[in-house]
Amino acid sequence: ASAGRVFQQETQTLKEKKVAVASPVKSKTAGIEIIHAIAHEMKGLIIERDALIDLAWMAVLAGQNVIVFGVPGTAKSLLINRLAAHIRDIAYFSVLLMRDMATDAVFGPPDLKQLKLGEYGRNYLNYLPMAHLAFCDEIGKAPTGILNSLLTVMNEKHFTDKGKLVEQV
Repeated sequence: ASAGRVFQQETQTLKEKKVAVASPVKSKTAGIEIIHAIAHEMKGLIIERDALIDLAWMAVLAGQNVIVFGVPGTAKSLLINRLAAHIRDIAYFSVLLMRDMATDAVFGPPDLKQLKLGEYGRNYLNYLPMAHLAFCDEIGKAPTGILNSLLTVMNEKHFTDKGKLVEQV
């Protein structure tokens, strides 16, 4: 299939709100056109946030972090949820951080199978260490232990749990 035909198929899917950025395309140009189409759709939905939408897509493509501060009601959550909805086969993690939150809510609960064997480990599946894309809302309310671990995850791109390096992050 030509790149033009692939783009037409993806544009049709976009209209149905089921586009997949990670789907195979025949050329880099077609992939970029798909992302531009998705970003354009998001800009129509999320008013006056064009620069943030572009920044979020650039961060996804570059594998980098974005920290967005703003008053409530400025579509921060909507933007990241829409972005995540457009990427196929992504491990997406979202959490509302609170002052009394345990690290288990972000990094995973203890692994009961390992505890029975007398070892400590975490069940990371569906938690931040295994996420490709994460949204941590109300980050300023998080306890110090979570904030320190988040800083390491963001800066070093890894998570260490009891001396054990966790690969995905």
